[in-house]
Amino acid sequence: MLPEPRIYVPEPGEDVVRIRTSERSLFKRCRRLWGWLSPVRLGLQVREAPDYFWYGTGFHFAMEDFHGYNRYGHAGKAFLAYVEACKQSNQLPSTWRDFEPLGLGMLSYYSDHWLRNRDVKQTLYVDGKPQVEVNASIDLGLRDHKGRRVVYDFTIDRVVMDDEGLLWVVEYKTAKAFRLYHFDLDEQITSYSWCGQILYGRPIAGTIYMQFKKAVPVFPRILASGEISVDKSQHTTAALYSRLMVDMYGSVQQSPSKNITALNRLVAEDTEDQDRFIMRTNIERNSAQIKSLQQRIYMELEDILNPDLPLYPHPQQSCGYSCPLMHACLAMEDGSDYVDALQPYAAKGTSREQEMRWRTQLPPPELVQLPQEALLYSQTTQESVAQLQQRQESPEELFLAELS
Repeated sequence: MLPEPRIYVPEPGEDVVRIRTSERSLFKRCRRLWGWLSPVRLGLQVREAPDYFWYGTGFHFAMEDFHGYNRYGHAGKAFLAYVEACKQSNQLPSTWRDFEPLGLGMLSYYSDHWLRNRDVKQTLYVDGKPQVEVNASIDLGLRDHKGRRVVYDFTIDRVVMDDEGLLWVVEYKTAKAFRLYHFDLDEQITSYSWCGQILYGRPIAGTIYMQFKKAVPVFPRILASGEISVDKSQHTTAALYSRLMVDMYGSVQQSPSKNITALNRLVAEDTEDQDRFIMRTNIERNSAQIKSLQQRIYMELEDILNPDLPLYPHPQQSCGYSCPLMHACLAMEDGSDYVDALQPYAAKGTSREQEMRWRTQLPPPELVQLPQEALLYSQTTQESVAQLQQRQESPEELFLAELS
């Protein structure tokens, strides 16, 4: 019989073995790479984290603040506060100027436009505290060969309650494109339900998986001919497309038929849960799936905690573009000095306190202001939405206009 997992309450000075879902995935991907990077083994960590990690942290903080205490009053302002805090704590990547306008644009679009006519979902509060950026650990009831307690660490971006009183975990992902076909096999999604039900002592209905495309909506292109482009790949929305049609042709109905067709296509893509830039998917997990996950975790830990486990590599085609230590692995295989290839990595990882020291440098809300460009963008998108709603009651009306 498996031990009964429960929420871990840290004891002062206790040395514990920490396991996460990401580590389990790494272990199953390649044991050698896991042995190098896992805190359970060598615990190497890249000396300078990729810039997209920095951006992701800022994006998550902005969402944490916006759907939590909302101290900054705007998701874009919260992101700017994060940038300023990283300046003060000397944690800015060299490419931060490329990411600042992207984050500001994406978050402004989300808070000022995307949420206007959609269900925001109510953040769960526990003892007066919003359940955003929830960090906790589960005591698995196991000990390693040194007698150390084994705990399962997890982070939940946000917990919400629906109209029926059911709890949902909200997960944020930023990417170049939406992913659609991995939900059924995504163990991270299942782990949220498992961890959440232990933390809150009640079932978790599932995960609201929110994907944010790394792009900012803009007005459609105007061609050299003076016409509005009908290119399907443009980074625009129905509201912005309609706004430009009205500005150029006087009304949607007076616009060229090909532009009405393009607008119809954009309107059809704009649903309660998604448009071209943000997709929200509800993914349920039942009790059988959660139980199966828990059993797998304990089975995997029999290997992960085995100090004599052989750490052999798992060569595959994806190693060339996805393995950060491929050169060291190849050096080990051909008998050359693989230690030299590990030099870009530090022997000891930084603590979470060191990684999060930017939080101590966050500026007061009154010192953070949106730039004029962001205010203008927000005003334009909101006016465009209002104009589209006023002039176009439904996609059917545009379709009839196209036929005429």
